[in-house]
Amino acid sequence: MLSGIWAYADRLPAVGADRRITLGEGRTPLVKSRRIGPELGLKNLYFKLESLNPTGSYKDRIAALGVSLALERGRKTCVGTTSGNAGSSIAAYCARAGLTYRVYVQENIVAPKLEPMLVHGADVVKVEGFGFRPDVGDKVFQAVLAQARENDWELLVTAYAYAPEAMEAVKTIAYEIADAGAAADAVFVPVGGGGLLTGIFRGYGDLLAEGAIDAL
Repeated sequence: MLSGIWAYADRLPAVGADRRITLGEGRTPLVKSRRIGPELGLKNLYFKLESLNPTGSYKDRIAALGVSLALERGRKTCVGTTSGNAGSSIAAYCARAGLTYRVYVQENIVAPKLEPMLVHGADVVKVEGFGFRPDVGDKVFQAVLAQARENDWELLVTAYAYAPEAMEAVKTIAYEIADAGAAADAVFVPVGGGGLLTGIFRGYGDLLAEGAIDAL
């Protein structure tokens, strides 16, 4: 069996088999609720434990695909921004692939979020006011976009607006739920920027088009 998200390689952007990076992401379990479900009158409420991905978040799926795409394109460096989880994930996968990772963060980023990036050798740039001042945020993103363009670096920010191909890896969450035999009446998704929701919705769209499910 193919490892990680690559079990669904035929549904993801094309990456050669020798350039598919994995740390064992995906295949996270569905665990039945013992308390919250019954309290809500839901007999079959399950939690998908994305915290069991290698660096502790679903963003490992995105990093696996994004870094693999960088290798596919012959790029040596990934660049982006993070508030924590994405940076830890991309740093780990870049280290696995032997790529450089430059990442821009808030100047006061907390140690538990910063340390994994440093451990994996990321080039971390702290920016005063980033994350708090819109004008600074705009300048950081413009700088990141310019660096990616001018240096032929892989732009890897976990948002569809910046890395739509890498974000396609989120669809594998929907595929896994369906493969587990779970004909879900509803899927509850936490929403920050909306990338997780969008990816899972797109995954179910694929399943519907393939006839694997009857309705959304």
